[in-house]
Amino acid sequence: MTYLKNEAEAEEIVQQVFVKMWMRRATLSGVRSFRDYFFIIVRNSVFDYFNRLSQQARLADMMRMQAGAITAESTDVRLRQKQYDQLVEKAIGQLPARQKEVYLLAELEALDYDAIAGRMQISRLTAKKHMELARKSVRDYIGRYLKDDSSPLLAGFIIALLTLIC
Repeated sequence: MTYLKNEAEAEEIVQQVFVKMWMRRATLSGVRSFRDYFFIIVRNSVFDYFNRLSQQARLADMMRMQAGAITAESTDVRLRQKQYDQLVEKAIGQLPARQKEVYLLAELEALDYDAIAGRMQISRLTAKKHMELARKSVRDYIGRYLKDDSSPLLAGFIIALLTLIC
């Protein structure tokens, strides 16, 4: 109790010691000094308890650090995603009306060129050409932004996303 400062933990260790003694009762006849043997078992049990506490504290610290890193990382990702979304909206906003319409139908409604052509009453090739021009214009707009922007984190994120969508 002197080392533990917690009566419940002290009782738990005493119970563990008695269980160990009971499990080893067959070998106790060979022990020269039962008092020394008992003291060593108690001491080792207390050391084991402190080792477990230390491991639990390290694990809790590690989990708190990882949770903080995940929160910071997810916040950073959300911020970059928001910046990227705003940039893409601006890029789409500067498109000519027909290109914008084709781009939005393809990207937001996931329509293919045939469906776009039918809805807009234009040929498939015209829909394809509008989409090609719109994508090029969006890439160029974002590229100009990246040249002017000093944020390497956002730039890397945007370049990765551009390779996926364009």
